[in-house]
Amino acid sequence: MKRHTIQILSQFTCAAGIVVMLGTKTFATVYDSFENYTLGDINGQNAGSDWTSAWSANESVDVVSSSLSYSNGSVSVNGGTQAMQVGGSSDLIFSRTFAASDTGDAVYFSMLFRHESGGPGNWLQMFISDDTAYNSSSGSFGDLDQSSNRLGLRAYGPGGAYSQSSASETYADDTTYFLVGRLSSNGSAGAGDELDLLELWLNPDSQTLGSPIVSIERAMGINGSTADTFGARTYNMGASDAFLIDELRIGSTVDAVVIPEPSSATLLLGAFAGAGAFAFCRRR
Repeated sequence: MKRHTIQILSQFTCAAGIVVMLGTKTFATVYDSFENYTLGDINGQNAGSDWTSAWSANESVDVVSSSLSYSNGSVSVNGGTQAMQVGGSSDLIFSRTFAASDTGDAVYFSMLFRHESGGPGNWLQMFISDDTAYNSSSGSFGDLDQSSNRLGLRAYGPGGAYSQSSASETYADDTTYFLVGRLSSNGSAGAGDELDLLELWLNPDSQTLGSPIVSIERAMGINGSTADTFGARTYNMGASDAFLIDELRIGSTVDAVVIPEPSSATLLLGAFAGAGAFAFCRRR
Protein backbone atom coordinates (compact mmCIF):
# COMPACT_ATOMS: atom_id res chain seq x y z
CA MET A 1 0.00 0.00 0.00
CA LYS A 2 2.75 2.44 0.97
CA ARG A 3 4.72 1.58 -2.18
CA HIS A 4 1.61 2.13 -4.29
CA THR A 5 1.04 5.55 -2.69
CA ILE A 6 4.63 6.56 -3.38
CA GLN A 7 4.24 5.53 -7.01
CA ILE A 8 1.10 7.66 -7.38
CA LEU A 9 2.83 10.66 -5.80
CA SER A 10 5.82 10.17 -8.07
CA GLN A 11 3.60 10.08 -11.14
CA PHE A 12 1.83 13.23 -9.97
CA THR A 13 5.19 14.96 -9.48
CA CYS A 14 6.24 14.05 -13.00
CA ALA A 15 2.99 15.30 -14.48
CA ALA A 16 3.13 18.54 -12.52
CA GLY A 17 6.74 19.11 -13.54
CA ILE A 18 5.91 18.63 -17.20
CA VAL A 19 3.08 21.16 -16.90
CA VAL A 20 5.51 23.66 -15.34
CA MET A 21 8.05 22.94 -18.04
CA LEU A 22 5.53 23.52 -20.82
CA GLY A 23 4.16 26.60 -19.10
CA THR A 24 0.60 27.82 -18.81
CA LYS A 25 -1.26 30.44 -20.78
CA THR A 26 -4.45 32.28 -19.92
CA PHE A 27 -6.99 32.45 -22.73
CA ALA A 28 -9.88 34.83 -23.06
CA THR A 29 -13.40 33.45 -23.07
CA VAL A 30 -13.86 34.99 -26.54
CA TYR A 31 -10.99 35.84 -28.87
CA ASP A 32 -10.37 37.02 -32.42
CA SER A 33 -7.00 37.87 -33.97
CA PHE A 34 -8.43 38.15 -37.54
CA GLU A 35 -5.44 36.15 -38.76
CA ASN A 36 -7.36 33.11 -40.04
CA TYR A 37 -9.62 35.00 -42.43
CA THR A 38 -9.68 35.60 -46.15
CA LEU A 39 -8.83 39.22 -46.94
CA GLY A 40 -11.87 41.28 -47.92
CA ASP A 41 -15.48 41.29 -46.77
CA ILE A 42 -15.76 39.81 -43.25
CA ASN A 43 -19.50 39.15 -43.51
CA GLY A 44 -20.18 35.43 -43.07
CA GLN A 45 -16.61 34.56 -42.09
CA ASN A 46 -16.20 32.44 -38.98
CA ALA A 47 -12.92 32.11 -37.09
CA GLY A 48 -11.64 32.97 -33.64
CA SER A 49 -12.67 31.12 -30.47
CA ASP A 50 -15.84 30.80 -28.38
CA TRP A 51 -18.05 32.72 -30.77
CA THR A 52 -21.50 31.26 -31.41
CA SER A 53 -22.08 32.77 -34.85
CA ALA A 54 -20.21 34.08 -37.87
CA TRP A 55 -19.66 37.79 -38.41
CA SER A 56 -22.65 39.71 -39.74
CA ALA A 57 -21.40 42.95 -41.27
CA ASN A 58 -21.93 45.73 -43.75
CA GLU A 59 -19.97 45.43 -47.00
CA SER A 60 -17.65 48.23 -45.83
CA VAL A 61 -16.27 46.08 -42.98
CA ASP A 62 -13.24 44.15 -44.23
CA VAL A 63 -10.31 42.05 -43.14
CA VAL A 64 -7.19 43.92 -44.28
CA SER A 65 -3.43 43.50 -44.22
CA SER A 66 -2.38 45.66 -41.30
CA SER A 67 0.01 45.17 -38.42
CA LEU A 68 -1.13 46.63 -35.08
CA SER A 69 0.90 46.18 -31.91
CA TYR A 70 1.17 47.62 -28.41
CA SER A 71 3.74 47.40 -25.64
CA ASN A 72 3.76 49.13 -22.26
CA GLY A 73 5.26 47.81 -19.03
CA SER A 74 4.47 44.10 -18.67
CA VAL A 75 1.75 44.18 -21.35
CA SER A 76 2.62 43.44 -24.95
CA VAL A 77 0.00 42.75 -27.64
CA ASN A 78 1.05 41.64 -31.13
CA GLY A 79 -1.71 41.93 -33.68
CA GLY A 80 -0.02 39.86 -36.37
CA THR A 81 -0.51 40.83 -40.00
CA GLN A 82 -4.30 41.25 -40.32
CA ALA A 83 -6.99 43.37 -38.67
CA MET A 84 -10.66 44.29 -39.08
CA GLN A 85 -11.25 47.60 -40.86
CA VAL A 86 -14.54 49.39 -40.15
CA GLY A 87 -15.87 52.00 -42.58
CA GLY A 88 -19.25 53.33 -43.71
CA SER A 89 -22.18 54.51 -41.61
CA SER A 90 -24.89 52.22 -40.24
CA ASP A 91 -26.91 51.73 -37.06
CA LEU A 92 -25.57 48.16 -37.08
CA ILE A 93 -22.29 48.09 -39.00
CA PHE A 94 -21.33 44.66 -37.59
CA SER A 95 -22.36 42.15 -34.94
CA ARG A 96 -21.43 38.73 -33.64
CA THR A 97 -22.68 36.58 -30.77
CA PHE A 98 -20.44 34.86 -28.25
CA ALA A 99 -20.61 32.34 -25.44
CA ALA A 100 -21.83 34.23 -22.37
CA SER A 101 -19.92 34.03 -19.09
CA ASP A 102 -20.81 31.49 -16.41
CA THR A 103 -20.63 34.29 -13.85
CA GLY A 104 -22.99 37.20 -13.97
CA ASP A 105 -21.23 40.05 -12.19
CA ALA A 106 -18.76 41.35 -14.84
CA VAL A 107 -17.83 41.38 -18.52
CA TYR A 108 -14.33 42.55 -19.51
CA PHE A 109 -13.16 43.39 -23.03
CA SER A 110 -9.94 44.51 -24.68
CA MET A 111 -8.75 45.33 -28.18
CA LEU A 112 -6.18 47.15 -30.26
CA PHE A 113 -7.79 50.30 -31.68
CA ARG A 114 -6.65 52.73 -34.35
CA HIS A 115 -8.31 55.61 -36.20
CA GLU A 116 -6.73 55.06 -39.57
CA SER A 117 -8.25 57.86 -41.62
CA GLY A 118 -11.06 60.40 -41.52
CA GLY A 119 -12.11 63.53 -39.70
CA PRO A 120 -12.52 64.19 -35.98
CA GLY A 121 -16.29 63.73 -36.28
CA ASN A 122 -16.12 59.98 -37.11
CA TRP A 123 -18.32 57.98 -34.73
CA LEU A 124 -17.65 54.36 -33.77
CA GLN A 125 -19.99 53.11 -31.06
CA MET A 126 -19.14 49.51 -30.16
CA PHE A 127 -21.39 47.78 -27.67
CA ILE A 128 -21.97 44.66 -25.58
CA SER A 129 -25.58 43.62 -25.06
CA ASP A 130 -27.98 40.68 -25.05
CA ASP A 131 -29.09 41.36 -28.65
CA THR A 132 -28.21 43.53 -31.66
CA ALA A 133 -30.05 46.65 -30.41
CA TYR A 134 -27.32 49.16 -29.51
CA ASN A 135 -29.79 51.51 -27.80
CA SER A 136 -31.33 49.26 -25.15
CA SER A 137 -29.78 47.24 -22.28
CA SER A 138 -26.23 47.74 -23.48
CA GLY A 139 -22.84 49.19 -22.62
CA SER A 140 -21.29 51.22 -25.46
CA PHE A 141 -17.71 52.39 -25.89
CA GLY A 142 -15.53 53.95 -28.58
CA ASP A 143 -15.34 57.35 -30.25
CA LEU A 144 -18.69 58.89 -29.32
CA ASP A 145 -17.78 62.52 -30.00
CA GLN A 146 -18.96 64.26 -33.20
CA SER A 147 -16.44 67.09 -32.98
CA SER A 148 -13.15 65.55 -31.81
CA ASN A 149 -11.16 62.33 -31.47
CA ARG A 150 -12.35 61.50 -27.98
CA LEU A 151 -13.11 58.13 -26.40
CA GLY A 152 -16.23 57.77 -24.34
CA LEU A 153 -18.93 55.56 -22.89
CA ARG A 154 -22.69 55.33 -23.14
CA ALA A 155 -24.84 53.01 -20.98
CA TYR A 156 -28.43 52.26 -21.97
CA GLY A 157 -31.16 51.04 -19.68
CA PRO A 158 -33.90 48.62 -20.83
CA GLY A 159 -36.18 51.48 -21.92
CA GLY A 160 -33.58 53.24 -24.08
CA ALA A 161 -32.66 56.06 -21.70
CA TYR A 162 -28.89 56.46 -21.45
CA SER A 163 -26.03 58.12 -19.62
CA GLN A 164 -22.91 59.24 -21.48
CA SER A 165 -19.46 60.50 -20.54
CA SER A 166 -16.27 61.24 -22.48
CA ALA A 167 -12.59 61.14 -21.60
CA SER A 168 -10.95 64.47 -20.88
CA GLU A 169 -8.14 63.99 -23.42
CA THR A 170 -8.29 63.37 -27.15
CA TYR A 171 -6.45 60.60 -29.00
CA ALA A 172 -4.23 60.85 -32.09
CA ASP A 173 -4.89 59.57 -35.60
CA ASP A 174 -2.70 56.80 -37.04
CA THR A 175 -1.74 55.62 -33.55
CA THR A 176 -2.48 52.22 -32.05
CA TYR A 177 -4.09 52.16 -28.61
CA PHE A 178 -4.92 49.31 -26.25
CA LEU A 179 -8.46 49.66 -24.89
CA VAL A 180 -9.67 47.72 -21.85
CA GLY A 181 -13.18 47.98 -20.51
CA ARG A 182 -15.50 46.49 -17.94
CA LEU A 183 -19.23 46.22 -17.45
CA SER A 184 -19.82 45.24 -13.83
CA SER A 185 -22.31 45.17 -10.98
CA ASN A 186 -20.01 47.32 -8.83
CA GLY A 187 -22.16 50.42 -9.16
CA SER A 188 -25.06 51.55 -7.01
CA ALA A 189 -27.74 51.90 -9.69
CA GLY A 190 -28.71 48.25 -10.22
CA ALA A 191 -29.96 45.32 -8.16
CA GLY A 192 -28.10 42.06 -7.52
CA ASP A 193 -25.75 41.16 -10.38
CA GLU A 194 -27.29 43.64 -12.84
CA LEU A 195 -24.53 45.41 -14.74
CA ASP A 196 -24.61 49.05 -13.66
CA LEU A 197 -21.05 50.35 -13.94
CA LEU A 198 -19.22 50.90 -17.24
CA GLU A 199 -15.48 51.73 -17.21
CA LEU A 200 -12.78 52.26 -19.83
CA TRP A 201 -8.98 52.15 -19.48
CA LEU A 202 -6.47 53.35 -22.06
CA ASN A 203 -3.02 51.78 -22.52
CA PRO A 204 -2.66 49.92 -19.19
CA ASP A 205 0.82 48.61 -18.36
CA SER A 206 -0.29 45.67 -16.17
CA GLN A 207 -3.32 43.74 -14.98
CA THR A 208 -3.59 46.29 -12.18
CA LEU A 209 -5.53 48.67 -14.35
CA GLY A 210 -5.51 51.71 -12.10
CA SER A 211 -8.06 54.49 -12.54
CA PRO A 212 -10.24 54.41 -15.70
CA ILE A 213 -10.11 57.36 -18.11
CA VAL A 214 -13.92 57.49 -17.99
CA SER A 215 -16.74 55.69 -16.16
CA ILE A 216 -20.52 55.96 -15.80
CA GLU A 217 -23.22 54.35 -13.68
CA ARG A 218 -26.59 53.23 -15.01
CA ALA A 219 -28.59 50.05 -14.54
CA MET A 220 -28.35 48.29 -17.91
CA GLY A 221 -30.86 45.48 -17.35
CA ILE A 222 -28.41 42.71 -18.24
CA ASN A 223 -25.80 40.67 -16.40
CA GLY A 224 -22.68 38.78 -17.35
CA SER A 225 -24.57 35.54 -18.01
CA THR A 226 -27.00 37.18 -20.48
CA ALA A 227 -24.65 39.56 -22.33
CA ASP A 228 -23.76 37.63 -25.50
CA THR A 229 -23.55 40.10 -28.39
CA PHE A 230 -20.73 42.34 -29.61
CA GLY A 231 -21.73 44.91 -32.20
CA ALA A 232 -21.16 48.43 -33.46
CA ARG A 233 -22.90 51.49 -34.83
CA THR A 234 -21.09 54.02 -37.04
CA TYR A 235 -22.03 57.57 -37.96
CA ASN A 236 -20.62 60.48 -39.95
CA MET A 237 -18.13 58.27 -41.78
CA GLY A 238 -16.93 59.34 -45.22
CA ALA A 239 -16.15 56.98 -48.06
CA SER A 240 -12.47 56.71 -47.12
CA ASP A 241 -12.83 57.01 -43.31
CA ALA A 242 -11.88 53.94 -41.29
CA PHE A 243 -11.11 52.48 -37.89
CA LEU A 244 -8.99 49.37 -37.28
CA ILE A 245 -9.72 46.75 -34.59
CA ASP A 246 -7.51 43.80 -33.68
CA GLU A 247 -6.77 41.30 -30.90
CA LEU A 248 -10.36 41.38 -29.61
CA ARG A 249 -10.94 39.64 -26.27
CA ILE A 250 -14.08 39.30 -24.12
CA GLY A 251 -13.99 37.49 -20.77
CA SER A 252 -15.21 37.43 -17.21
CA THR A 253 -11.91 38.44 -15.52
CA VAL A 254 -9.19 40.99 -16.17
CA ASP A 255 -6.56 38.28 -16.68
CA ALA A 256 -8.66 36.91 -19.55
CA VAL A 257 -8.31 40.13 -21.55
CA VAL A 258 -5.00 41.61 -20.32
CA ILE A 259 -2.30 38.99 -20.65
CA PRO A 260 1.14 40.15 -19.48
CA GLU A 261 4.32 38.75 -20.92
CA PRO A 262 6.04 36.32 -18.53
CA SER A 263 9.19 37.77 -16.99
CA SER A 264 12.61 36.28 -17.75
CA ALA A 265 12.90 35.13 -14.12
CA THR A 266 9.55 33.31 -14.34
CA LEU A 267 10.54 31.57 -17.57
CA LEU A 268 13.91 30.56 -16.13
CA LEU A 269 12.35 29.24 -12.93
CA GLY A 270 9.82 27.26 -14.93
CA ALA A 271 12.56 25.81 -17.11
CA PHE A 272 14.61 24.71 -14.09
CA ALA A 273 11.56 23.22 -12.36
CA GLY A 274 10.48 21.40 -15.48
CA ALA A 275 13.96 20.08 -16.23
CA GLY A 276 14.32 18.83 -12.64
CA ALA A 277 11.01 17.02 -12.79
CA PHE A 278 11.90 15.52 -16.16
CA ALA A 279 15.22 14.24 -14.83
CA PHE A 280 13.44 12.77 -11.78
CA CYS A 281 10.99 10.94 -14.02
CA ARG A 282 13.80 9.53 -16.20
CA ARG A 283 15.63 8.19 -13.13
CA ARG A 284 12.53 6.25 -12.21
